[in-house]
Formats: sequence, structure tokens, C-alpha cells
Amino acid sequence: VYLIRDFGKGKTPSPDVSDAEELCYRLMNYIDTHIYSIRSLPEVAESFNYNYGYLSGLFRKTTGRTLMEYLTNRRMETAKALILDGKHKIGEIADSLGYSPYSFSRAFKKKYGVTPGKYRKE
Repeated sequence: VYLIRDFGKGKTPSPDVSDAEELCYRLMNYIDTHIYSIRSLPEVAESFNYNYGYLSGLFRKTTGRTLMEYLTNRRMETAKALILDGKHKIGEIADSLGYSPYSFSRAFKKKYGVTPGKYRKE
């Protein structure tokens, strides 16, 4: 990911994007790029210098879903890709995404309807 910033020009807000939408986009981008290192959402809020309760409410109001739902969905999509890749054990995938093996299996089954082991076999 490349970040290009022009320091010579002042920030010109886009009339189509509100400050709340921009902050939510930044939150989603942060979660997407730090999926393996995030251990808690208050930790994410702290990195943005915001209160977790404020960010959680703003995110839900703006996107219609909670920060936890977004994080869980991204973790499960990442897990699905890693399982299909076949290079890692299920336990390693669970650990790398911040889950215990049991909670990972339960979350994966809730999202996709099958356990990670059965998903890999299919």
C-alpha cells in the first residue's frame, strides 16, 4: 500500500464524504492492514486517539454494522483464504488471527456453516 500525501496543498474536504465516513474508511483500512496484529478493538481506538465507545457508535451509525462485526468478518475472510491455501495448520491460523482453536472453529462454523477442517476437505 502506497500513501501519497501532498504537503503543499491544504486539506480540501470532498463534498461527497463526511468526516464520519472518512474516519470509518480509515478504521476499516487500519483493520484490513493490521488484521494479524489486532488483539482488541480498544487497542485500535487508542491508536486513533479516540475513545472506543465513541468510535464504535460512530461506526455503527455510519455503516450500519458494529466494529466487532467488521473485524470478525475480515478475520473470517482471511481465515478462509488461509485454509484454502493449505500451507498452515488450522491451529496456526486461529492463533495468528487472535483466536483460541475452539473459539475460531465456533466462529468459522457460525459464519460459513462448516468447521474449518471440513471446509478444507471440501
